[in-house]
Amino acid sequence: MMSPWRKIYLIYCLCRCVIDIAGLKLTEISIPKHIDLKEKAQLSCKFEITRGKLYSVKWYKDEFEFFRYMPDNIPNIQTFPVEGVNLDVSQSNKTTVTLQQLNFNSSGNYRCEVSKDGPNFETVVRNGDMKVMVFPEDNPIISGIQRSYAIGDYIIGNCTSLPSNPVAELIWYINNRKAESWFLEKYAEISAEGPLYSKSLGIRFQLQKEHFPNNMLELRCAAKIENLPPWERALKIFPDSPLPDGIHAQNRLNNFGK
Repeated sequence: MMSPWRKIYLIYCLCRCVIDIAGLKLTEISIPKHIDLKEKAQLSCKFEITRGKLYSVKWYKDEFEFFRYMPDNIPNIQTFPVEGVNLDVSQSNKTTVTLQQLNFNSSGNYRCEVSKDGPNFETVVRNGDMKVMVFPEDNPIISGIQRSYAIGDYIIGNCTSLPSNPVAELIWYINNRKAESWFLEKYAEISAEGPLYSKSLGIRFQLQKEHFPNNMLELRCAAKIENLPPWERALKIFPDSPLPDGIHAQNRLNNFGK
């Protein structure tokens, strides 16, 4: 499952730019920039009125109105059908709208519009984009790699991302340095259930003494989706009984059983 810090870090795009028009201030708007399809999306629009009173708060998706709050109307909340928008009215009010049962059509540009009453009906507007994704449910899986090797042995393994949409980009790191391209073996994307995809990336290289600077080698695989923090898994690898300088794995093979 996704850790709480990840949700906090990558979901909310917050703007505290204050827009002040004739005593009407739009103080804060919060629109999820990226959100998991399995989550609810809370969009908030906070404002202050120092002169006059509130006339309406309206929310739009891609220029189509889907929510209206008018304090003097009964009922004071109206909703309108828009593709990809499934409102949880019980958790929506003059400052917050909550979207549930997200789907990929829920992605789009969302706009908050706050107006004062007459005669001028001053209005402030702010908008932001939201993209619905399916995040991997866990870190990538590393397979085929042992916990210890001898100098001169080959490390051969795979990293596979869990299903997501969009598909993750996989990156191998050797001791915190990105692996050289000639170490890598690329495979085709694997379709999972529905519009979800996983991906595998192989790695193959020969171990040298330099790979064990502190008597340990760290291999790490990162699954990246756009500009979100990566999902990562790491393995610590230790040398077998180290060979003397100048002796290679082939010597061990030639002398095996003697």
